[in-house]
Amino acid sequence: MQSNSEKVLDMKTTHIIAFIKDPKSEPVKTRLAAGIGSDSATRLYCLFLEILAEQLARLNSLGFQSTIAHSPVALSASTTAIFHGFQFIHQGKGNIGERINHIDHRLFGESDAARVFIGSDAPTLPDQYLLDASRALRSTDSVIAPAADGGFVLLGSRKKLPNLSNVPWSHDTTASETINTLRASQFSLTVIDTWEDIDDSESLRRMLTNTRQTSSNHHTSSVIKMLELCERVVGQTR
Repeated sequence: MQSNSEKVLDMKTTHIIAFIKDPKSEPVKTRLAAGIGSDSATRLYCLFLEILAEQLARLNSLGFQSTIAHSPVALSASTTAIFHGFQFIHQGKGNIGERINHIDHRLFGESDAARVFIGSDAPTLPDQYLLDASRALRSTDSVIAPAADGGFVLLGSRKKLPNLSNVPWSHDTTASETINTLRASQFSLTVIDTWEDIDDSESLRRMLTNTRQTSSNHHTSSVIKMLELCERVVGQTR
């Protein structure tokens, strides 16, 4: 079993890049909003961001480096405050694949640290997934955690990523096409277990069902607030 100091040493070679939108500046969770209303979707997303900031802070204490990749260019004061103390980088233009490539190429030129890209749509993603991804990247070129809807909740690499611009984004083949692209570029790959991201009313209900079956002893106040809001929203839309 590793000591705490050994864990910290391992994680210093991993850079987490979290993609976020600014809910004060642009619409968020539009598919979810279609089912629960834009106000509720925006309130939920703000809690997603708070939960993400808490998670990144925990991981940074283990030695990870974290950067917030944001859209649009200028962040509101409230969103900036949620991620106080973190590094920021604008996502750039284009589809999600082009934005990942933009940041990946920039950071690859600055450091040889492995890079792990996550979104802000999987508020119950366990810290362990990031730990497992970091460890996997010590011996494999890339790592991916598929999402239940066919996308992915995590993508990591220790090499410069191949061109992802032709991957169909927000599609049920996003993860499989990303895997095909990595393998076509001769990347070795580790696939982590599937997790749920929250993109619509159905995924929100599944997340609630799964969360009810787990212990609440370690839930932060932000997670508890999110779950309470989810319960109210789901109750109203039945």
